[in-house]
Amino acid sequence: MKKEVSRLIHKRHRLMDMVRRRENLIHGSLVHTHKKCGRKQCACERGELHPHIFLYKSVRGKKSSIYLSKKEAKKIRPHLKAYREVMDLLESISDNNIKVLKFKESKHREPDAPHR
Repeated sequence: MKKEVSRLIHKRHRLMDMVRRRENLIHGSLVHTHKKCGRKQCACERGELHPHIFLYKSVRGKKSSIYLSKKEAKKIRPHLKAYREVMDLLESISDNNIKVLKFKESKHREPDAPHR
């Protein structure tokens, strides 16, 4: 049992190191939309809408968005992916910590009294 706890603690340290190596994190989603610009003679008035990219984010129910150029959207894609990866790593760390707690709890439990 002690070996297993040691292995789990070592795994937690490896996962935390992986989290620390990711610095440029962005929480949000890229949303592609099409809109009219409002100019009377523009093709968008005939249905050829202009593409737009927004970074959307919601925190505690409050939504915000930022307009991005195609170049900016391309640059932040890896940062969005890194954020999701870190969230997955944190979930793994949490699962790992629960396993450690279970091992430590089982070590401190008193054996059941014999049944009569």
